[in-house]
Amino acid sequence: AEAGQVHFMVDVHSFALPGFVSQATFALTLALLAWSDSRTRGTRWLAAACALQLLTTVSRAILPVPMRFSENLDACILVLVFFLMYMGLRWFVLRMRLESMNGPLALSAAMTTILSVGVMHPGAELAAARIAALIVLGTTIYMLLKPRVKSLADPARVVALLVFFVMCTVAFRLVLSATWLGR
Repeated sequence: AEAGQVHFMVDVHSFALPGFVSQATFALTLALLAWSDSRTRGTRWLAAACALQLLTTVSRAILPVPMRFSENLDACILVLVFFLMYMGLRWFVLRMRLESMNGPLALSAAMTTILSVGVMHPGAELAAARIAALIVLGTTIYMLLKPRVKSLADPARVVALLVFFVMCTVAFRLVLSATWLGR
């Protein structure tokens, strides 16, 4: 290094612990809320989404999983986490069960497609998962903007905005991965 210049080195692993602690705290809080009041079905779905994401983070850190299997699994879990989030938020704003099995069947079809794409075009499974995640997130936003419980309309709009930001992030990552796959 030249005199007078300061070079900063950032250890990417230093971000892992705060992220893990944050995820674990949020998952534990939701799990305790769900356990303390069995009437709040939505909290159970949201706790399941957080727990699945936390389990993924922990298993990625401690289990030696072959890369191809890990990428396929991560892609499927991405969609599943967003679906669980949809189910939790749905309970809060609609207060009703699913009217049909179309959502879970579409989720199964999406996961099958993601795994198939991963086998046929290695490296493309995350792009397929992001497309499926965008569909789930779009459906979530649509559902949030039409709450059955009118007193929840304003909070639902705020959550819809937050989900929209997540959707933008997923879309951005999709564009980046499409650019990377095209090279």
